[in-house]
Formats: sequence, structure tokens, C-alpha cells
Amino acid sequence: MIPPAVLAELEAGARANVTVPDVPTLPWVEVKTVQSRALIPAVVDLGPGEAEVIALGLEYPRSLLILDDQ
Repeated sequence: MIPPAVLAELEAGARANVTVPDVPTLPWVEVKTVQSRALIPAVVDLGPGEAEVIALGLEYPRSLLILDDQ
């Protein structure tokens, strides 16, 4: 499961000719919107994708979160 912000980042990468997964062709990936915007951390050094991933992790506590930032 990925949030819309991650999908947007992947689409931006594809437009810049970066090889990224084509999410609509992956049946095992679901784009899931964060239900509670209050869960999105207000951390200035995180991108929107990372922030939404953390919020989804809080909404689905048994999830494994994978982030690409250090």
C-alpha cells in the first residue's frame, strides 16, 4: 500500500525519465489515502511521500514501513 504522495513522486520520476515502478500495472500495490490528516507528521525535513507513509503506518499499526530517506 502506498499513499497518493508516493504515487505522485513516482509519476514525477517517470516524467523525468527515471526508471520507476508503473504502479497501475502492479496488482499487489494499492494506493490508499490517509484518513486522518492529523496523523501526518509536521516534520520539515520529510517529503510529503514519507510523511504520508508514516501516517498510513499509524492508521495500520501492523504495517512495515519502507522509507527511502536516510
